[in-house]
Amino acid sequence: MEKPAYPFIIPDIPRTSEWIPVYERVFETGIYANFGPISRSLETSLAARYAVSGYEAVTCCSATQGLLAALLARFDAGMNIALPNFTFAATYHAIRLAGLNPVPVDIDADTLEISIESLAEAMGKMTLHGVVSVRPFGLVRDQSHLIAFCRDRRLPLTFDAAASLGGASLPKFGSDDGEVEVFSLHATKVFAIGEGGVILAPADAAVEIRKKLNFGFEADRRYSTGTNGKMDELHAAIALSQLGRVDEMQQAREEIAHRYDSFFASVPGARTLQGVTRGSGWTMYPVVFEGQSADEIVRKAQGRGIETRRYYWPSVSNAVGASLPTPVSLEVSNRVSNQIVCFPVYSANAGNLRDGLFEALGGLFA
Repeated sequence: MEKPAYPFIIPDIPRTSEWIPVYERVFETGIYANFGPISRSLETSLAARYAVSGYEAVTCCSATQGLLAALLARFDAGMNIALPNFTFAATYHAIRLAGLNPVPVDIDADTLEISIESLAEAMGKMTLHGVVSVRPFGLVRDQSHLIAFCRDRRLPLTFDAAASLGGASLPKFGSDDGEVEVFSLHATKVFAIGEGGVILAPADAAVEIRKKLNFGFEADRRYSTGTNGKMDELHAAIALSQLGRVDEMQQAREEIAHRYDSFFASVPGARTLQGVTRGSGWTMYPVVFEGQSADEIVRKAQGRGIETRRYYWPSVSNAVGASLPTPVSLEVSNRVSNQIVCFPVYSANAGNLRDGLFEALGGLFA
């Protein structure tokens, strides 16, 4: 297949000259993994930049492993965990791998995030023990209503915020209610290092999560259920180097997102997401096309050299099938998953592609 002129993803990772001097420290310490000094330094920097006071950062080898560890630390096997029916496969997989039962609920049509009304309806029909909400596409919004809902019902809340690490203008993550946030540092994200993740959690929860990432070991070497999810020092060195670049990268992505806002405002049947917090991690630009075929738009975009993708398609219930409990209607999430198309967003190193991308885009809807 011919390489598209405007690929969906262009990873923006620091050059070796930027992170090798950081990694040189491992040869002095002899520690290459297992929460070594570089990853610990990274944790301190990430917590200071992104978390409220009283929260800590815990690095991990991927967001999926981080979410798994957070769930293992907070729940017992067999518990029922609500998740939005509109999410990436990793959310479902982490819940399953933790020995928990995923219960899909519907999303809000405007935000594409978990619907509190659907969540409340599900609670009226079955026992729920916790909630995994999703910040779709790296977009950060005020979650105080959901946090209060879960607090009042004593439902531990975890956010799959995989793509949401962005600029310093983001509000701090975390609150007195103790929700846990899990982020990805995958090559497709704004804060990209290749593969990796970070969890932001209250200090006491962070201790337990760290144990679960290290096979569930206690200090005396007894162990409970756990996994090997630690970040190695090589990726921690890349991440420390990325910290100095992320603001410029995120700002470039946000500028492209604003251009998309203006462009799609005049496209009939195109609905974009509103109310997004400044500094969000714009990994892609989602558009819900009402009355138009998502597959046809993807095909036409490909013909103009623009690589687009359908996220999150199919929905969890359609991907997994009849094995899932479905206590509530999933109409909105199933409909949206069939209507949404995501467009590429680039970082600072791909600025030369911006004008050409929008020129090609203009012909797509002419």
